[in-house]
Amino acid sequence: MSFVFPGIKAFMIMGIAEIVAGALILLGLLRTKKGFIARLLGGITLIAFGIFFVAMRSVGEIHIDEGRMHLEAPLMKDKVITSGDIRSVREIDIFETQGMRPVRKISGGKAGDVRTGWFKLSSGRKAYFMLEGRRAFYIETSLGFDAIVGAYDFEAFEAAFRGHVYVP
Repeated sequence: MSFVFPGIKAFMIMGIAEIVAGALILLGLLRTKKGFIARLLGGITLIAFGIFFVAMRSVGEIHIDEGRMHLEAPLMKDKVITSGDIRSVREIDIFETQGMRPVRKISGGKAGDVRTGWFKLSSGRKAYFMLEGRRAFYIETSLGFDAIVGAYDFEAFEAAFRGHVYVP
């Protein structure tokens, strides 16, 4: 079962705009004072960035298989948590549970109510976030990191997680 965090429409719009601007520069329809080589490099660079942003359809994805959970975020190393790696799990609300509010992004991203990557918590601890919304599981692992994981449809996520990865 997979839970995909939706991409941001702004990335899609920005990507299309960059592709169009790059094509116009390459075709010579957008005039610049630079020479041909600078126009060529600039156009190709804009198109490459545009393709990158358009291809970024999601800002994160959680895959749940039998006995493991795979966390994927763009430009971050994937994390895999198996049933045997889990020390404890508790359900939290990141804004209401004492010490669980993310106060500083260390690396990763935050777009709306989606958080992916490393964040420092109000308790002073550091945790790997893969979260859309407020409700999540705080997962203490034996892998050297703790994770805060949840999806917009938390009930479906909880059922999949408890049914396939963590059976208390």
